[in-house]
Amino acid sequence: MKEKTLFNEKTEIIKVEDKTEIKPEEKTEIKPLDNEIKEKLKYIKLIFPHLENIKDEEIIKALSLAKYLDLDPLNQEVYFVPFRGSVKLITSYLVYIL
Repeated sequence: MKEKTLFNEKTEIIKVEDKTEIKPEEKTEIKPLDNEIKEKLKYIKLIFPHLENIKDEEIIKALSLAKYLDLDPLNQEVYFVPFRGSVKLITSYLVYIL
């Protein structure tokens, strides 16, 4: 515990114990790809051949982001565009109209 020095109204010095503790960040474990994700990845690479040279992790990130935004790449609500080894999402204008 650390001590903090505070001043009260009469400008007297008061020593106070600081009980806050700094906890180390918890490490997140990277889980191996399960069968469902492998199947989605296989279909995405089959449907979008321009993503063939992109790493699987990048495609999974793009799929997760599209799911979070409630956009479906199979309904052409969002397009996956390869850019410098990663995948960028381009939203269809129809999403904003409908």
